[in-house]
Amino acid sequence: KLYLIATMRKRPYACLMKALQEVYADKSVKDRFELFLFLTQGNADADKLDIPGNIVYGERPCFQKLFGGFVDDHPGERLGVFTCGPRTFSSAIKVTCKLYNRVSPTKFVF
Repeated sequence: KLYLIATMRKRPYACLMKALQEVYADKSVKDRFELFLFLTQGNADADKLDIPGNIVYGERPCFQKLFGGFVDDHPGERLGVFTCGPRTFSSAIKVTCKLYNRVSPTKFVF
């Protein structure tokens, strides 16, 4: 399963995610793709997006919460993690991978 965690500041960029989500809306791949979208400068009322998935407005992702969910959904599995973005973003994800690799049977390969 592919989990896409996208963090964006403004709504126009999030519209690109809508197009991607529509590509994966087909039932044959529906259970293999899940989108988590964080619109950091967004407002749920003003920036309402018609995108199926997990959309959070006005905040950044809590990696511990997301990775905890992955551990619950994939106990004891190896999960690949790829990042793209600022160095601080990638560093935060790498630290979270290391943390969960020490305390859970699920292993994150960064």
